[in-house]
Formats: sequence, structure tokens, C-alpha cells
Amino acid sequence: MAERIAVVAGSSFRRTLLADALAECGLPSVKLAPDDPIVRARAVILDLTAGTPELAEHAVRRSATMGPVLVVGTGADLSALEAGVRAGATDLAVDPAPAELAMRLRLLARARSIGVQQGASIASRPAGGRTRVLVVEDDRDTRELLCELLSEEHEVFGAPDAEEGLERARREAPDVILMDLFLPGMNGFEAARALQEDSRTATIPVLFLSAEADEKARVQGLELGAADFVVKPFSSVELLARVDKALRAAKQGEHLRALAETDALTGLPNFRALLARLDEEIKRAERYHHPLSTVMLDLDDLKGINDRLGHAAGNRAIISLGQAIAAQLRETDFAARYGGDEFVLVLPHAVSAQAAGLAERLRTAMRSIRLDEEGTTIRGSFGVASLRAGIGATPDQLLRAADAALYRAKREGRDRIRIAEPDDLPQQRPAEAAWRG
Repeated sequence: MAERIAVVAGSSFRRTLLADALAECGLPSVKLAPDDPIVRARAVILDLTAGTPELAEHAVRRSATMGPVLVVGTGADLSALEAGVRAGATDLAVDPAPAELAMRLRLLARARSIGVQQGASIASRPAGGRTRVLVVEDDRDTRELLCELLSEEHEVFGAPDAEEGLERARREAPDVILMDLFLPGMNGFEAARALQEDSRTATIPVLFLSAEADEKARVQGLELGAADFVVKPFSSVELLARVDKALRAAKQGEHLRALAETDALTGLPNFRALLARLDEEIKRAERYHHPLSTVMLDLDDLKGINDRLGHAAGNRAIISLGQAIAAQLRETDFAARYGGDEFVLVLPHAVSAQAAGLAERLRTAMRSIRLDEEGTTIRGSFGVASLRAGIGATPDQLLRAADAALYRAKREGRDRIRIAEPDDLPQQRPAEAAWRG
């Protein structure tokens, strides 16, 4: 039963219609009336045809106990659909064809598998301001209408084509993008791919505007990763509901990404986040020919601390070191827990001498950390590795070089800083095609 889709509808005709649409796509279902006993299900299709907003809210809350909820209805049911989204439905669909219905259900199942929370309220507005919406639409009248409809709840700005839209997205970092599928020059699909390939815009949700007849395009867009579609001619109620749904999903996704990339003990980014950031900074350093340094450090004799004072003291040492590292960073710097008692700092625009200077300040700061009443302090060893302007390396090569320098610091007596030897890193400028970027 749990692998089936629960189809909940007040009329037997609508239950059969939706179940048949699922069967057409090879998806098994179980048909339920609104008051039937609750079952476990892979997902729930809740039909809100001819329903009121009040009934929709109650039905969504009840259905959400079975699984992620997709509310469906006709163009006359938009108020009920909006109320369903606000009550916690994960998605909505207006008169969906079988292919779109199946695609939206697959997206619901995927959201469930990564733990996206059900029943959450609409995404909260960011502290200090309203959410920001970029509207990319070549028709001036439509663009102005969209901006006017959205401006009551959001800060809205527009662009007449994909190229300007991409530029504004990179420069102004909107919370969501509403983009026409058919634009002069680059179309919406191409623009969405460009957004996904740029780390500055990859996580911004994109809603496509499409004509009602573009069924294949809507399914293709969902497969590409579009947050949703707004069908032309659009209803203001549906438009606002879909924008709010996209904002909520983006907020939940951001929270999950943060959890996946954060070290639980120190609160610093973890190894996974380090690799992504280091790769990004290396590419930026190669593109703009500026230096980049890394510092790898670890605690000296953590085993001795654990043996003498216990593992709780060892954890306090690691936490305190993480806090000391965070206090030394510039706004553009990055630090992560590499594993165990090892940490890595990524320092853009810093040459070896500057990185070593920061390491020395941190080494000194560690001496003021006290682990017990007897004044036990911590010490650390540091390895510095730097890329010269325009000379490339992989994240692994840069980390290996810093690790080699750290090993030399340990071998020579610990509690000291060593800089990577020239042979530890690539010395030749990469081929033009590789670094021009």
C-alpha cells in the first residue's frame, strides 16, 4: 500500500479520472473518499474541485499525514488550490495531463526521499527586507503586469531577454526567477541551464511562463529542474501561489544543503563543502590570475589530551580551535573541518607570506585557550600551500601540498609553520584553453 499513490477526491468520477491518468503512466494508486481511513502512501493526490479554501486547508492537513501532497483542480478552483499550498501541500496542478501529473509526483517522491518537511508554512521573508523576484519576459505589457501583481508581496525587477536576465540574476541574486519559456535569442531552457552552471545562481528557483498548449515543454522543464510553470493566460491567485511554493521549497532546500555541508561539532563547513569551495576558488584564481593560498593545520598531541583529560576535553579543544579559526578569517576567506582534528583555510588573494602571517596569528591565539583549571593549552602545526597567479592546480594537488608542508612541521618538532616546497605544486602555467575560462 505504501508504494501506491493515494487519490483523494469527493466524487467517484474524479477519483476514477485521476486514477486512470496514473495508470496510463504505470503508477499504481488507491482511491479514497475524504473521510476514508488514513493509509500510508508514496504520495497523495488531493482533488480540490469545487472545494472552498476552508475545506482545502482541512483536507491538506489530514492528507499530509499519509505522504507528500499534490493538490489538483480546475481553473475555477484556484482559491482552494492556493489555500492548499498555504496549508502545506508540496505542489499544485491545474488540469494536469497524465505526463505532467506523473512528473510532479516523481518530484514529490524525490523531495520525500531527501527529507523535505511537509506541512511547512509559506517561506518566511528574509530578515531586513522582502523576497526579491526577477521577471524575464520580452513582452513589455506582460512584464509590467507581472511586476505589478507581484509587487504587493515582493520586491520585483524585470528584464526583457535572457541575456539581461542572466546578468541581473548574477548581479542582484533574486530569491526566485519568473521567466518566459520563449524569448528572443536564448530561450528559457538555455537560460535555465546557464543559471545552473553558475555557482552564483545555481540554487535560484526558476518558474517558467508557458502557453497552455505547451504540455511537452512543461514536462521537459520539470525534468530540467524548473521549480514550476505558470500557464498563460495566468491567474493572479495561481501566480502568487506558485511563487510562494517555489520560495518555500528553496528555503527548505537551502536548509538541507546547509545541514549536509556543516560539521556538527564545530559548526564550520565540512569536507564536502571544502572541496566545492576550493574548486570554485581555484577556477576563479585561474580566470583572473590572482594568488590563492591554503593553510592546513591540526592539533598537536590530541591523543595525549584525550588520555589525560578525557574525550570531552578533546572535543572542547577541537571546538575551541574552530572558534579561534573563525575569529581570524577575513570576509572572503573560508575555513572547514577537514576531519578529526585537522582544519583547512582557503585564502583568496593571499600569497604564501600572507597566509603564513595568518597562521602565526592563529598559532599565537591558540596559546590563550584553556581546557581545564590547571591551564592546559593547545598547540598546532601548520602547512601553507599557494598558487601563483595564473598557475592552475586541482583541489587535491593543493591539499596534498599543504599536507606535505604540515607533515614537515610535525616532523621538525610541531607547533610551527612550514610552507610547501616548489616541487610540491605545479610550476607551469596551464594551456591557454585551460585557464582563459
